[in-house]
This record gives sequence, C-alpha cells and structure tokens, in this order.
Amino acid sequence: MPLFRAGGCISTLESFSEDRRGAVFVTSGERRYRSFYLPESRPHFARSKAFHTGHLKLEIEVDLQRKRLEGRASLRIVPLRSLQRIELDARAMHISMVTLDGGECRYEYDNEKLVVIADSPLSRGEHEVLVSYAASPTQGVYFIQPDEAYPEKEVQAWTQSETEFASYWFPCYIETR
Repeated sequence: MPLFRAGGCISTLESFSEDRRGAVFVTSGERRYRSFYLPESRPHFARSKAFHTGHLKLEIEVDLQRKRLEGRASLRIVPLRSLQRIELDARAMHISMVTLDGGECRYEYDNEKLVVIADSPLSRGEHEVLVSYAASPTQGVYFIQPDEAYPEKEVQAWTQSETEFASYWFPCYIETR
C-alpha cells in the first residue's frame, strides 16, 4: 500500500474512487475522504530536466526611457543525459545570436522557448551557451516613470522574477514550469 504524507501525518491509502459527478475520494481503512482534487483540473508535471545550470552571467544595458533591455546571457550547463537540444525559456525576445561552446549554432525560437541545437550530442562536462538578445519585458522587470498623477516620480526599474517571470528579461531554464 502506498504511503501518503500531508502536514506531518502519515496514513496508508488503499484506493481512489470517483463518483458520477467526477468528485474524487480517497479510502483509508474504514474511512472515505473527499480529495482536494478538482475534476476540471489537469495534472501539471514538472518537465524532465536535461541539464544543470552551473552559472549564469548577465550583461544587460537598460534603456529606462524606452523600457527596453539589450543583453547577453551566458549559461554554463552540464548535461544530465545525452543532449543535443537545450531548451531555454525566453519570452517575447528578439534573439540576435546564439553560440554554443564559442561557435555559432542553430536554434529555434517560438517567442516562448529558445531551443539551442548542437551539431552532435554534447560530451560530458560543462558547456557554454551564449545568447544575445533584446526585450521589452511586460513582466519580470518593471519600469517606473513620471506620469500625470506623479510628475515628480523618479525614473527607475526593478525586477521581480519569482517564479516564472525571469524568462521575460533573460533566457533561462525555469524548473517550476
């Protein structure tokens, strides 16, 4: 019997069942409990991680007036298995160049994901992916400027990248997606 742990208590679950309306119930011993699962919800599984990011270096120029960034992101990655395609999260960016281990490489970009394509499977050890890009982030970086209500407001920018917003202002791998 599988063990279920929640809030510090451990119980033995014997079965899951569903009523005709789609409500899910959990049975443990003599007791039947309604699950927190909602019938209309879909499971969200973590994607299979193909590499570890050892280091990320960002070189960014910020244009506060135009609310725009131009940057270079250098990611040092270590493959966790045979790997020829490196998938990064990069939302609404203009990708100008991608290199892998110092040489230009092929890539695919669909305005959400940047897939760096190696000519052959990467060897063990560390590899460097360098992405040159520009972005006008709608999330992750927030640009503050004077407006009618606050004409004396100082021009500034600040970041808030938790949990998935980093990919709006630099290419990265978001594990919680």
